Amino acid sequence: MKAFLIATSALLISGCKDQETVTTYTIQKEERKAVPPTPVAGDAAAGAAQPGDGGTMNALPGMVEQSQQFGAPTFTAPEHWQAQPLGNMRKGSWQIAQDDLTADMSVLVFPGDVGGDLANINRWRQQVGLPAIDAATLAKELTAIPVGAYEGQFITLINPDTGQGIIGAILAKDGATWFFKMIGPAPLVIQEMTAFKQFLAATEF
Repeated sequence: MKAFLIATSALLISGCKDQETVTTYTIQKEERKAVPPTPVAGDAAAGAAQPGDGGTMNALPGMVEQSQQFGAPTFTAPEHWQAQPLGNMRKGSWQIAQDDLTADMSVLVFPGDVGGDLANINRWRQQVGLPAIDAATLAKELTAIPVGAYEGQFITLINPDTGQGIIGAILAKDGATWFFKMIGPAPLVIQEMTAFKQFLAATEF
């Protein structure tokens, strides 16, 4: 009997030791990388550069919906401007064609200042192959221009090397920024200068 108890005790002690054995493992912590917001395709550039153009600026999620809350002004476009389908953020869209030259005219609105005039004008400059400028230079190139009953800022960008040009106006109004931009071959863009300014003056918000 005594031998039996000793044997049983030995088994219990051995079993407890087996249960107390702990195996440890080292698991590497999973590295999580920040995922940037997914850009929205379409008329997202300030001035709506089309696919393939340089200087595009994609709209962040929600910006399209915010822009759609702004109603379109009343436009009086020249007869030779051919109306085009509107994009996600375009409030107005026309094509100007003469002989073998074609220019694109767009009106867009974005909530806020979309980075400010300097960033937006430098995007336009990139689209026609011009280098970026600083704020002091921009101040010399912008001129006041009537946009309906409001005052906007007008600029002309011509690149003699690429033969491309932009005439554009920027208007800050009611917490949004409006962009009026014509881009195309420099001779056609310059030729449309008067029509462009008349279009701005006749715009009614």
